[in-house]
Amino acid sequence: NGRASGDYAAGNNWDIGPGALLWSALALKPSKDNFWTSYLEPYPPQFHPYGSDHNSTDVHAISAIMSCGPVGPSDRAGYTNATLIMRTCRADGRLLQPRRPITAINDQFLLHAFNGTSINVWSTEFGPYDAKQNVEIVGRVVYALNMGANYDLTYDSFSPSLNSNFDYIVRSWYNYTNCMNGTLAIQNSCIQYVKANSNKLYTLMPQQVIYPMHESFELIHVLEGVSMSSLIFLGELDK
Repeated sequence: NGRASGDYAAGNNWDIGPGALLWSALALKPSKDNFWTSYLEPYPPQFHPYGSDHNSTDVHAISAIMSCGPVGPSDRAGYTNATLIMRTCRADGRLLQPRRPITAINDQFLLHAFNGTSINVWSTEFGPYDAKQNVEIVGRVVYALNMGANYDLTYDSFSPSLNSNFDYIVRSWYNYTNCMNGTLAIQNSCIQYVKANSNKLYTLMPQQVIYPMHESFELIHVLEGVSMSSLIFLGELDK
């Protein structure tokens, strides 16, 4: 791995999506700098991490785990947020990382260059290991941050493009509280079911910043090749 972010004290340290393209092309894992998991940590004034957006603990944690590089919480002793850290790993400590480092999608560059549209949309893939320790892709992770405009996620948003002849399930991580045992997942908005050949899979929109964070974000999972008769295991819904 190699350092792919700025220093934590410099600000916007979470923004690794565009640069991760280069690291991935070099078969290296882009390492995000360390971060605090709690925002109410005491510190001497001269050691305040100016501009680090250290209140945005979720944003830093997601960028770190999706980088496929090291995940480095650097809290003061006694201030570690165990709940947040355990969302990045299994109970035995194995990191829940995707198949490859998360990277900015092509449309992020195209829309900025030709339309002046400001979006931050990154994606990667995930799935279980097969007998040869290769990942069998079952879905995609999409991470949108500080969106300046709406963006319709389509089959062609991904590289390579998704198969439009399949049905898809889309789940927003923020909706995990809607996923209750014994209830219908579609009706209670735990998931969205997208039929084959739809115009879009999902619309990513500017989100309200949730205090005390400084950034807004949306994290979604896209599962492919499903049907109304499928049995889908979503795993631990708060991770």
